[in-house]
Amino acid sequence: MMGTIDEIMKAPEKGPVFMEDLPEEEQVVAVGHSAGLFNLGNTCYMNSTVQCLHSVPELKYPHSGRSNDLDQSSHLLTVATWDLFSELDKSVKAVAPMQFWTVCFAQKVSSVWPGVAGNTTNIISAVVTPAFVAQFPAVNGLGISLARLDIAAGGVIPMHTHPGASEVLVTIQGTILAGFISSANKVYYKTLNKGDIMVFPQGLLHFQINSGKGPVVAFVSFSSASPGLQITDFALFANELPTELVTKTTFLDPVVVKKLKKVLGGTG
Repeated sequence: MMGTIDEIMKAPEKGPVFMEDLPEEEQVVAVGHSAGLFNLGNTCYMNSTVQCLHSVPELKYPHSGRSNDLDQSSHLLTVATWDLFSELDKSVKAVAPMQFWTVCFAQKVSSVWPGVAGNTTNIISAVVTPAFVAQFPAVNGLGISLARLDIAAGGVIPMHTHPGASEVLVTIQGTILAGFISSANKVYYKTLNKGDIMVFPQGLLHFQINSGKGPVVAFVSFSSASPGLQITDFALFANELPTELVTKTTFLDPVVVKKLKKVLGGTG
């Protein structure tokens, strides 16, 4: 064999170290960026906003000098934000922003549910205060929503449907006569007192009437963040549907139709 005799190459005393084998603290330094955030079901936009804010050095600076005697009751959101930033800085694994989301959720709930009765000075002597996704974004993607019903004495929630959800009603105060009509045109109705519950299946016509002498308060929950609402009276008489069509399709007298259109603001 021809050639020169060189020293045989030796195996390195210390083998290569892969990124995933490093301790978490060293991975953070090696990667050079913070951890991700778990999506808690409907928090993708919130997570994106948090990451953008986390990239601003001035917003992270106060955390390092925060004193332990900070009045957390007055700064819940600030404290939750700083704590989340700290978790992101220390971890390379995805972080669940549960504390931050809970604080945001609690503040949103307090703004949606003021704890006061709605204004029932209207034609039906009743008001619905919804917490659907349009008013309460926290329920986006969760398949649930709520509403508060306030019905004055003699008031009524007229015949209506929720095309996108079934409904559960809980009576908090007063007496309600509630019912619905099945798809076979069978009528179910019941007098509900404080603490009583009634279910209204999705898409069926239903109503609630204050059958007592005092005001009614009830809460309803829905199986969708956007249950939808169509009040039958308004669908027929509060728009531009011509009187002759309403008369033809409902068998009502034209005089009655025109009177109802005038009351509810319809035309045609």
